[in-house]
Amino acid sequence: MNCITVNQNKALDWNQRPKKTNNLIDKCFDRVRDLPADHWPFNGAPKYCICGVDEHEWFIAFIKNAYPKRKRFCAMDIGAGNFSWAKALSQRINQDSHLPHDISISIISLRGEPNPNQESFSEGKCYLLNLGAFKIENLFEEFTHRNFDFENNADLIVASMTFQHLVDPVGMLAQLLPLLQPITGLLLMDPFPFLYQNQTVDLMSDPENYKNNIVQLLFTSNVPFLMKNCGLLGSQFALFKSLDTTPFPLEYLTTFNFGAFGVTQFKADYFLDKTDLLIPNDPEEFFGDPNLYEELSYFIL
Repeated sequence: MNCITVNQNKALDWNQRPKKTNNLIDKCFDRVRDLPADHWPFNGAPKYCICGVDEHEWFIAFIKNAYPKRKRFCAMDIGAGNFSWAKALSQRINQDSHLPHDISISIISLRGEPNPNQESFSEGKCYLLNLGAFKIENLFEEFTHRNFDFENNADLIVASMTFQHLVDPVGMLAQLLPLLQPITGLLLMDPFPFLYQNQTVDLMSDPENYKNNIVQLLFTSNVPFLMKNCGLLGSQFALFKSLDTTPFPLEYLTTFNFGAFGVTQFKADYFLDKTDLLIPNDPEEFFGDPNLYEELSYFIL
């Protein structure tokens, strides 16, 4: 891949979103908050297996390897639907007789729809926090309002069928990365649309362009990642936060009307042509960091 120059003095700040972007975020959140929990055809799942990774088994193995140096762990589901992922993970953890007894595991689930049921409760080794009416695009603000601080705490974050329903998924990703444990924290996510300054909205009709833009973004911020082409599901991503990971070198420009949610455009001092990226089209192939592939390969289904 060609060498690129990145202006590291530029750092994306989601608190500096344009007025139009914030207005669309508020409008979309108000719409979701008024929906019944069973509105979505895909409404959570016991496992997501994003990028082909069995996230339950990865998390169990991670806990065993980190113990006894660490005894507290944290997993998150962003856009949690019916909270079935947290329930299934808790059951898997509590049924594993080989896990130590003196550990505690927080499983946090976030969704925009209200949760009329009990939000927090314990199940064996696990503490479950099912937060509804949560504006996930303003993640830090919501956590602060509820007196939570998860920065550098999350060992595993999953976001299935979530990012593509956001107005500013890049700003959302910029908020999720600080939550990850440095070096070891794993984020599994689906692709999402956004635009660079030289791109037009019509490009977003082809999910192939989602993939190219995301790969450029991760490269320029030193985020170790793995991408897998998943046929009709598009490309899915697994990534870690390294000690060299830097904020996204972007500035907000505007948000365009696009579909039900909009698509946000950014100014960047870099651009890689598709031919520079050398992304394979074979759906069985992975693209990205070989060390990350080695780390996850045992858990790829």
